[in-house]
Amino acid sequence: MRNIHTPELTTLGASAKGWIRRGDRIYLHKIGKYEIPADQILTLFDIPHIHYSVSEKEEIESYLTPERYQWIEGVGEAVVHSELFTSEETSLVTFEEFQIFCSYYGMNPYEEARAIDHTFYLKMQIADYLLNNTDRHEQNWGFLMENSTGKIIGFCPLFDHDHAFSSYDNVMSQTTETEMTLRDAVIERQRQLLL
Repeated sequence: MRNIHTPELTTLGASAKGWIRRGDRIYLHKIGKYEIPADQILTLFDIPHIHYSVSEKEEIESYLTPERYQWIEGVGEAVVHSELFTSEETSLVTFEEFQIFCSYYGMNPYEEARAIDHTFYLKMQIADYLLNNTDRHEQNWGFLMENSTGKIIGFCPLFDHDHAFSSYDNVMSQTTETEMTLRDAVIERQRQLLL
Protein backbone atom coordinates (compact mmCIF):
# COMPACT_ATOMS: atom_id res chain seq x y z
CA MET A 1 0.00 0.00 0.00
CA ARG A 2 2.87 2.35 -0.79
CA ASN A 3 2.01 6.08 -0.95
CA ILE A 4 -1.33 5.66 0.80
CA HIS A 5 -1.45 7.84 3.90
CA THR A 6 -5.11 7.74 4.78
CA PRO A 7 -6.18 6.39 8.19
CA GLU A 8 -9.28 4.76 6.69
CA LEU A 9 -7.32 1.82 5.29
CA THR A 10 -8.42 -0.20 8.29
CA THR A 11 -10.68 -3.11 9.02
CA LEU A 12 -12.41 -1.84 12.13
CA GLY A 13 -15.82 -3.28 12.97
CA ALA A 14 -17.40 -6.64 13.64
CA SER A 15 -17.96 -7.85 10.08
CA ALA A 16 -15.21 -9.72 8.26
CA LYS A 17 -13.54 -7.44 5.71
CA GLY A 18 -10.34 -6.72 3.84
CA TRP A 19 -8.82 -4.37 1.27
CA ILE A 20 -8.09 -5.62 -2.26
CA ARG A 21 -6.11 -3.69 -4.89
CA ARG A 22 -7.40 -3.91 -8.46
CA GLY A 23 -5.04 -2.03 -10.77
CA ASP A 24 -4.63 1.45 -9.31
CA ARG A 25 -7.85 1.26 -7.25
CA ILE A 26 -8.47 -0.16 -3.79
CA TYR A 27 -11.71 -1.85 -2.77
CA LEU A 28 -13.09 -2.89 0.59
CA HIS A 29 -14.57 -6.39 0.46
CA LYS A 30 -16.86 -7.34 3.32
CA ILE A 31 -19.71 -9.56 4.33
CA GLY A 32 -22.87 -7.49 4.09
CA LYS A 33 -25.89 -8.52 2.03
CA TYR A 34 -27.90 -5.53 3.27
CA GLU A 35 -25.48 -3.09 1.64
CA ILE A 36 -27.08 -3.73 -1.76
CA PRO A 37 -30.75 -2.91 -0.95
CA ALA A 38 -29.59 -0.02 1.26
CA ASP A 39 -27.58 1.33 -1.67
CA GLN A 40 -30.64 1.08 -3.93
CA ILE A 41 -32.91 2.89 -1.45
CA LEU A 42 -30.41 5.67 -0.75
CA THR A 43 -29.89 6.13 -4.50
CA LEU A 44 -33.66 6.36 -5.03
CA PHE A 45 -33.93 9.08 -2.36
CA ASP A 46 -30.80 10.91 -3.60
CA ILE A 47 -29.01 10.57 -0.27
CA PRO A 48 -25.21 10.72 -0.75
CA HIS A 49 -23.63 7.39 0.13
CA ILE A 50 -20.87 4.98 -0.78
CA HIS A 51 -21.97 2.52 -3.47
CA TYR A 52 -21.63 -1.22 -2.94
CA SER A 53 -21.69 -4.07 -5.46
CA VAL A 54 -21.78 -7.82 -5.05
CA SER A 55 -18.24 -9.19 -5.42
CA GLU A 56 -17.50 -11.54 -8.31
CA LYS A 57 -17.20 -15.22 -7.39
CA GLU A 58 -13.81 -15.52 -9.11
CA GLU A 59 -12.43 -12.65 -7.07
CA ILE A 60 -13.85 -14.01 -3.80
CA GLU A 61 -12.25 -17.38 -4.52
CA SER A 62 -8.86 -15.63 -4.72
CA TYR A 63 -8.95 -14.81 -1.00
CA LEU A 64 -11.50 -17.15 0.64
CA THR A 65 -11.29 -20.88 1.04
CA PRO A 66 -14.06 -22.87 -0.68
CA GLU A 67 -15.33 -23.93 2.75
CA ARG A 68 -15.60 -20.32 3.99
CA TYR A 69 -17.30 -19.17 0.78
CA GLN A 70 -19.75 -22.07 1.01
CA TRP A 71 -20.50 -21.16 4.64
CA ILE A 72 -21.18 -17.51 3.69
CA GLU A 73 -23.61 -18.56 0.99
CA GLY A 74 -25.15 -21.20 3.29
CA VAL A 75 -26.10 -18.63 5.94
CA GLY A 76 -27.61 -16.37 3.27
CA GLU A 77 -24.89 -13.75 3.35
CA ALA A 78 -23.04 -12.10 0.49
CA VAL A 79 -19.61 -10.61 -0.07
CA VAL A 80 -19.83 -7.05 -1.35
CA HIS A 81 -17.31 -4.34 -2.14
CA SER A 82 -16.95 -0.58 -2.37
CA GLU A 83 -14.16 1.60 -3.63
CA LEU A 84 -11.89 3.43 -1.18
CA PHE A 85 -13.39 6.93 -0.96
CA THR A 86 -10.41 8.73 0.56
CA SER A 87 -7.10 9.69 -0.97
CA GLU A 88 -3.82 11.40 -0.21
CA GLU A 89 -5.71 14.68 -0.61
CA THR A 90 -8.85 13.84 1.39
CA SER A 91 -9.35 11.92 4.64
CA LEU A 92 -12.25 10.78 6.77
CA VAL A 93 -12.68 12.39 10.18
CA THR A 94 -15.12 10.25 12.14
CA PHE A 95 -17.70 11.90 14.35
CA GLU A 96 -15.89 10.30 17.28
CA GLU A 97 -12.71 12.22 16.36
CA PHE A 98 -14.75 15.37 15.65
CA GLN A 99 -16.30 15.18 19.13
CA ILE A 100 -12.86 15.01 20.74
CA PHE A 101 -11.72 18.07 18.77
CA CYS A 102 -14.86 19.99 19.71
CA SER A 103 -14.46 19.11 23.40
CA TYR A 104 -11.01 20.76 23.44
CA TYR A 105 -12.51 24.04 22.24
CA GLY A 106 -15.76 23.97 24.21
CA MET A 107 -17.92 23.51 21.11
CA ASN A 108 -21.07 21.42 20.83
CA PRO A 109 -20.22 18.78 18.18
CA TYR A 110 -23.87 18.28 17.16
CA GLU A 111 -24.40 22.01 16.59
CA GLU A 112 -21.11 22.16 14.67
CA ALA A 113 -22.13 19.16 12.52
CA ARG A 114 -25.46 20.79 11.67
CA ALA A 115 -23.66 24.06 10.85
CA ILE A 116 -21.42 22.23 8.35
CA ASP A 117 -24.43 21.01 6.34
CA HIS A 118 -27.85 20.97 7.97
CA THR A 119 -29.50 19.42 4.91
CA PHE A 120 -27.09 16.48 4.84
CA TYR A 121 -27.54 16.02 8.58
CA LEU A 122 -31.30 15.74 7.94
CA LYS A 123 -30.73 13.31 5.06
CA MET A 124 -28.64 11.11 7.38
CA GLN A 125 -31.55 11.02 9.85
CA ILE A 126 -33.96 10.15 7.02
CA ALA A 127 -31.63 7.42 5.73
CA ASP A 128 -31.36 5.76 9.11
CA TYR A 129 -35.13 5.92 9.57
CA LEU A 130 -35.85 4.48 6.11
CA LEU A 131 -33.30 1.70 6.63
CA ASN A 132 -34.09 1.15 10.33
CA ASN A 133 -30.33 1.27 10.80
CA THR A 134 -29.00 0.20 14.20
CA ASP A 135 -25.33 0.87 13.42
CA ARG A 136 -24.72 4.59 12.83
CA HIS A 137 -22.30 4.80 15.76
CA GLU A 138 -19.66 7.53 16.04
CA GLN A 139 -17.21 5.73 13.74
CA ASN A 140 -19.81 5.11 11.01
CA TRP A 141 -20.33 8.75 10.02
CA GLY A 142 -18.27 11.86 9.82
CA PHE A 143 -16.67 14.39 7.56
CA LEU A 144 -14.20 14.71 4.71
CA MET A 145 -11.08 16.71 5.51
CA GLU A 146 -8.64 18.35 3.12
CA ASN A 147 -5.31 16.87 4.18
CA SER A 148 -3.15 19.83 3.15
CA THR A 149 -5.08 22.33 5.28
CA GLY A 150 -6.96 20.27 7.87
CA LYS A 151 -10.17 21.97 6.72
CA ILE A 152 -13.47 20.09 6.94
CA ILE A 153 -14.95 20.19 3.44
CA GLY A 154 -18.29 18.51 4.14
CA PHE A 155 -19.96 15.36 5.36
CA CYS A 156 -18.62 12.02 4.23
CA PRO A 157 -21.12 10.09 2.09
CA LEU A 158 -22.97 7.55 4.23
CA PHE A 159 -21.43 4.09 4.49
CA ASP A 160 -21.71 0.77 6.33
CA HIS A 161 -25.33 -0.37 6.20
CA ASP A 162 -24.91 -4.08 6.86
CA HIS A 163 -26.97 -3.70 10.06
CA ALA A 164 -29.89 -2.03 8.29
CA PHE A 165 -33.43 -3.35 8.12
CA SER A 166 -33.55 -4.22 11.79
CA SER A 167 -36.67 -5.98 12.99
CA TYR A 168 -36.67 -3.86 16.16
CA ASP A 169 -39.35 -1.23 16.65
CA ASN A 170 -38.38 2.25 17.82
CA VAL A 171 -34.66 2.01 17.08
CA MET A 172 -32.81 4.78 18.88
CA SER A 173 -30.91 7.39 16.92
CA GLN A 174 -27.15 7.37 17.37
CA THR A 175 -26.63 10.74 15.69
CA THR A 176 -28.57 13.05 17.99
CA GLU A 177 -27.46 14.83 21.11
CA THR A 178 -30.56 13.83 23.08
CA GLU A 179 -32.03 10.36 23.30
CA MET A 180 -34.75 9.85 20.69
CA THR A 181 -35.99 7.29 18.20
CA LEU A 182 -35.00 7.39 14.52
CA ARG A 183 -38.54 8.56 13.70
CA ASP A 184 -38.44 11.36 16.26
CA ALA A 185 -35.00 12.42 15.00
CA VAL A 186 -36.36 12.88 11.47
CA ILE A 187 -39.34 14.88 12.75
CA GLU A 188 -37.06 17.06 14.90
CA ARG A 189 -34.63 17.75 12.03
CA GLN A 190 -37.47 18.69 9.68
CA ARG A 191 -38.93 21.02 12.30
CA GLN A 192 -35.54 22.71 12.70
CA LEU A 193 -35.23 23.20 8.94
CA LEU A 194 -38.56 25.02 8.89
CA LEU A 195 -37.53 27.48 11.63
